[in-house]
Amino acid sequence: GDTWLIKNAMTMASNWSVGGDVTIDAAGSLNGNGWELFLEGSLINNGAFDYVQATHFVSGHGGNVIQGNFTGSNFFGGISFNNSSGVWSINSALDLVFGIEIQAGAVTGPSGQVLKIGTSFTNNGSFTHNNSILQFQGNDPFNNISGSMTGSNALGNVIVNGPYEFLDPADIAGNLTINGLLIAPSGTLKIGGNFSTI
Repeated sequence: GDTWLIKNAMTMASNWSVGGDVTIDAAGSLNGNGWELFLEGSLINNGAFDYVQATHFVSGHGGNVIQGNFTGSNFFGGISFNNSSGVWSINSALDLVFGIEIQAGAVTGPSGQVLKIGTSFTNNGSFTHNNSILQFQGNDPFNNISGSMTGSNALGNVIVNGPYEFLDPADIAGNLTINGLLIAPSGTLKIGGNFSTI
């Protein structure tokens, strides 16, 4: 597939479909300008990454990574993963305005680092928490946490800063901290670590 190396400033003027990896060089920048990116490989940012409305990871193979500077001004809109044969490793902290939706495939979180999720989280594939921290910001009036979140798909550490509801049973392997409203699922919510409210 294609491999894109962005060495200068680029601004998207339409949705992009890339058949391989996208790497943003230290001197490069990608301004999403509110458009969407469909990516069949890895996404690595060593420069600047500004507001791609939605990034859809659709690779049908393993070895895909998301890494680099994706916090602060280098934020995502929303992220989806959708290929039952796809395997992705998130190796860096991420800030998102919207949510994460794992429609299919296997996703591993960043070890000990924060996934700051603006709205909802859904896992209909496989999610390995890898001791990551899911920090739910509550950017919508109400937000959901749903899908497969027990056993091998357990969440790591969870921080809730806004209004949320668990729609399905969940295991939290680490700590649960609530600084907002959280409605527990009708099934079981297991907490392996500490529970605290702020």
